[in-house]
Amino acid sequence: MLCSPKHQSYGRSRRVKAVGRYPEELLPLRPAVFSIVVVLGNEKLHGYEIMRRIGESAGGRMVLRPSTVYGSIKRMLDDGLIEEVDDSPGPDEHRCYYVLSAFGREVALAEVERLEALVNRARAEGIAAGARGDEAGDPILGLGRDPVRTGTRDGSEAHDRYLYGG
Repeated sequence: MLCSPKHQSYGRSRRVKAVGRYPEELLPLRPAVFSIVVVLGNEKLHGYEIMRRIGESAGGRMVLRPSTVYGSIKRMLDDGLIEEVDDSPGPDEHRCYYVLSAFGREVALAEVERLEALVNRARAEGIAAGARGDEAGDPILGLGRDPVRTGTRDGSEAHDRYLYGG
């Protein structure tokens, strides 16, 4: 038996939409869906563990509510990105465990490629780190140092150089 009836689609059969689809049709993935895909990786996880690991891996920057996680899981099941597994790896037999499907891996790879291209474009445009050699600034956005934090509080030429480069 997969999941208990309360986890099912209330009498509706799960129609997997993955057959005959291309991964790019589902792009871009919502942040919650991509986070679930990343956390699942090669593991069997239940919904609460998925939610906990997303919060843990994001260092508190991304907190998903149960309704977001379970709503995303339902859509991902319907789209064929993940599958329910009936052999729970632990003592939690009452929990539904999920794994990434083969189609889900294809979609994840397509999303990673899309995001890499976007980041490369941002670097080429001077928005992300590495574009202007300003890696001493924000490691995520690649922005230079804040002039207020570095002591240039006058807001004149130093501030303009910060905003517009130079």
